[in-house]
Amino acid sequence: MTFGPVAHPISSLESLNESNSALWKIATGHQPLPVARVPFWIDVRDLAEAHVSALLKPEVGGRRYVPGSPERFSYGLAAEIMVEEFPWARGKVAVKEQPVDESHGIDGETAAKELGFTYRTFRETVVDLISQLQNFEEKT
Repeated sequence: MTFGPVAHPISSLESLNESNSALWKIATGHQPLPVARVPFWIDVRDLAEAHVSALLKPEVGGRRYVPGSPERFSYGLAAEIMVEEFPWARGKVAVKEQPVDESHGIDGETAAKELGFTYRTFRETVVDLISQLQNFEEKT
């Protein structure tokens, strides 16, 4: 999943991409919480940085990477973060413990190391996105 703040203009919160829409639904109290099909994610800003670095570093030409945060996620974890970080979310956001799938993995560390970037935390990504969308909602 690719989560994170939106850089392009959006006409409404209903026009969010699938990944960000799932987090916004949680923030608005939608139940039940979705189940993560896979536990892998990346912040859109990290993905952009990986793409730019791949273009600017000739030494990585021809290489293939799977950029993905080493930190796994679940929507239950996203709900916990929202409740901890946003006072308005307490009592609104459904918090349900969901196990994080650790049964398989991907190697996102090679991409970060060779392309020269550091992954943001899931907490930072959730807070930045929900703050942005909350501000958008308040203005509309």
